[in-house]
Amino acid sequence: MTFDEAALELRLVVARLARYYRCPLSEILDMEIAEITEWAETIPELERGP
Repeated sequence: MTFDEAALELRLVVARLARYYRCPLSEILDMEIAEITEWAETIPELERGP
């Protein structure tokens, strides 16, 4: 995975988190990567996707 691919994947995950938890994007961007990963794992599989 290239840096650009990883950056795109991270942007998609952050956008899904903001939508799923209905919180401001800025709140998620202030989180540590470990917190983002932990939150992402709580999204039901059906909510994940492109």
